[in-house]
Amino acid sequence: MLRFAIHFLLLCCAVSLGVGAARGESPRGLNNAGVEAYMQKDYEAALGKFEAAREQAPHDPRLDYNLGVTRAAQEKTDEALEDLARAGEAREESLRRRARFAEGVVNYLEAQRRAEQGDSQGALETVRAAIDANRSLLLSDPTDVDARTNFEIATRLKDEIEKQLQQQQQQSDNKDEQEKKDEDRQEQEQNQQQQEDRQESQEEKQDRQDQESQEKQERSEQEKNEQSQPEATPTPQPEQGQQPESQEPDEAEPTPSASREPQPTEQADSGEDATESVLNLLEDNDNEALKRMLRLRYGHLPQPDKDW
Repeated sequence: MLRFAIHFLLLCCAVSLGVGAARGESPRGLNNAGVEAYMQKDYEAALGKFEAAREQAPHDPRLDYNLGVTRAAQEKTDEALEDLARAGEAREESLRRRARFAEGVVNYLEAQRRAEQGDSQGALETVRAAIDANRSLLLSDPTDVDARTNFEIATRLKDEIEKQLQQQQQQSDNKDEQEKKDEDRQEQEQNQQQQEDRQESQEEKQDRQDQESQEKQERSEQEKNEQSQPEATPTPQPEQGQQPESQEPDEAEPTPSASREPQPTEQADSGEDATESVLNLLEDNDNEALKRMLRLRYGHLPQPDKDW
């Protein structure tokens, strides 16, 4: 419907320049050729004809109007609004109203495009301009049905965009709140981890101190034990070539001293000789000699008990 409104406004303007006028390079002929190209949707050719006509009639607001609606069809919104603004300064009231109505249509279409592209804020500003354009037409003529229709359509679009913006704002607030919660949780986890690390470090330090203290105590006790034990007297080793000292003689093998009687001769080893010697000594009552002989033969005599 809105695209139909632009088409309708263009045809009205073309008629004002004179339908059926002779073709040629005059502003009127160029304008009529531009209208025909526009009807065939050849907007680039139409734009060229309108621009050529305005070069010959630069102060004709009707050409500004036709240029405006043609650029709007090409979605050149900013340039179209500039052309329509110049047309809105025309002396003819009907042309001013058509230009103002066209501004409302162009702004509405631009608001739709921006909303589809996700530019909700830009769409809201543009649709408000469309509402203002139609409101001004209704204030001057409340019976203008087209202006009222476009006013209501633009108002509904504004409400939808505002609702969308509220949803976006709510989503943004929720996102910010979630990010804040995530940051707080992350910070809390970091603080907890740091606290656990500090506690673990303190426990390790305490464990090391306890271990060092225990080792120190064990070393101290070992040193005390070593100091309390007497040192063993080393046994001197005989020098090379020196005979070791003789151990205490075995009672079974006595070693006679030099003061004792001479060793018996080999004849004494004989059993018969020894027996005969003993008998001779017994006959002579030589007790001392008999003892010496027995000692040499059998070793030391047993000692008598003291208390016997």
